[in-house]
Amino acid sequence: MTSENNTYEPQYTPDEAVKEEQEENSAAEMTVDPIAEAQARIAELEKSLVYLQSDFHNYRRRKEEDFIAQQKYIAGQLLKDLLPILDNFERALQFAEQTQSFEKLVSGVQGTQKQLATFLTKAGITPIEALGLEFDPTYHEAIGYTADSDQPENTITEELQKGYLLHGRVLRPTVVKVAGG
Repeated sequence: MTSENNTYEPQYTPDEAVKEEQEENSAAEMTVDPIAEAQARIAELEKSLVYLQSDFHNYRRRKEEDFIAQQKYIAGQLLKDLLPILDNFERALQFAEQTQSFEKLVSGVQGTQKQLATFLTKAGITPIEALGLEFDPTYHEAIGYTADSDQPENTITEELQKGYLLHGRVLRPTVVKVAGG
């Protein structure tokens, strides 16, 4: 073996040299491409985010408009249910004028009052009991005292204006006088 045989020198063909150069260029492009791809992806996600924010804003606005419309409808339905009670008051007054009968007027108004009480109960409005009970500032508003020896102190002796609850919450407190002084 001669020294010529021991040395290895690669022999490149022109095609192999072009192929190697293309691989080097491709490797250089790969280092640039991930950054460009990431920037393109970021731009795409930012655009998508803007669309989603806009869609959400429109969704929220539509829901608010629907809620307002629903509240108007509920109030309209409640008022519509009150109209027959108003009609009965008008009928009672007309009948009392025609017959000149106080008893008939009282009877008509009492019937209408019962109808109104039923309507309020269906709507979730209930009266607050007060007479004879101990004063509770959550449900009662005291505007004075009465000197009544029969009742213990802070007991409600007189109801001046009825109070009401709406689904268990105070709509209007009962105005009362209490024993003591």
